[in-house]
Amino acid sequence: MTRVGPVPGQDPEFAYVVIGEVLKSTVIELLGPEWSWDGRRVLDFGCSSGRLLGQFLDEARLAELHGSDIDEEAASWAQKHLCPPIADVRVNREKPPLDYPDDHFDLVTALSVFTHIADGWSDWMLEIRRVLKPEGLLIATFLDSIGPTLTSLPWDEERAGMSAFGFANPETTLPDVLHSRWWLREHWGRAFEIVELRPGEEGLSHGWAVLRAREVDLTPEQLEREDPNDPRYFEAHRYQFELLRAEGEELKQRHEELVQSASWRLTAPVRRAKARLSRR
Repeated sequence: MTRVGPVPGQDPEFAYVVIGEVLKSTVIELLGPEWSWDGRRVLDFGCSSGRLLGQFLDEARLAELHGSDIDEEAASWAQKHLCPPIADVRVNREKPPLDYPDDHFDLVTALSVFTHIADGWSDWMLEIRRVLKPEGLLIATFLDSIGPTLTSLPWDEERAGMSAFGFANPETTLPDVLHSRWWLREHWGRAFEIVELRPGEEGLSHGWAVLRAREVDLTPEQLEREDPNDPRYFEAHRYQFELLRAEGEELKQRHEELVQSASWRLTAPVRRAKARLSRR
């Protein structure tokens, strides 16, 4: 089982190094023995502070490595500490384009990226296709199993489709996005040839997708379009509704527990005074 996120309570520095090692070993395995780094140009999209890139010191002597992330602070840290000699790291905007020319990379990795993009995923998928060379590879992780720590609704591969939850999670600003493998074949498979879809395991592990760029010209709308005759989409919409309803119930329960707490009662006068001031 490959976890791409830290375990709660785990030392962050330890997690940064160990998880980076696990991610690299999985990427190397997925590329296979025929892959050569010599002369390759590689982008780690969503590189954050360089957890994966930092493992490629030896490969950086052969290949040209790049990183890109929306988090300016994390990207700046990676730029300062990872290059030279490992990689050139840049900050990307919330929406495409990336600051790279067409047909530029032999390989793009996107780990723990599409697991958190609920809106605009098709724009980014086509942007990655744009910067990849013909026949270039994309290795991306996807979330296809959920444990009880994330939601009370059980995972259902046949029903999930693409579903998102966690919009009100106070510990993160990003939702969690689930993908059934059939949905990935139907949608990601329009822009990329599916080389391998490796499912995750029960709990918090991610699945892995190896994709090869197709010679196609698609719009985001064409990439997102659902087949009205496929009943799986109807079930996927129902599953999405159930996820959000379960999240609403959890929020309601947490609110009720908060209202009944001693701290809530003690701070009630402050809230009432604040409300009166705001009305004035």
